Amino acid sequence: MKQAKIRKILQDLLEIKEPITECDDLTKMGLDSMTTIRLIVALEQAFDLEFSEEDLLLDNFRTVEKISGLINVRQSEKLVYTEKSEC
Repeated sequence: MKQAKIRKILQDLLEIKEPITECDDLTKMGLDSMTTIRLIVALEQAFDLEFSEEDLLLDNFRTVEKISGLINVRQSEKLVYTEKSEC
């Protein structure tokens, strides 16, 4: 489900119709620094999270697999923070 959502966002941003696999190098499909900024904003909105400054490297957004892993980390951290702040 998460990867399908990521793929849809990427297809819209990169304006491509062909399927994107989890290991496709997105830089070879048109992902550049400007598109990465738009991707980051779209992902933060779609998954209700914020990436840290350390996350903002093009290599972290090179494949769907890397993006999905990064989102998992940020969502886990958000969950832990939310649980702690409610006490």
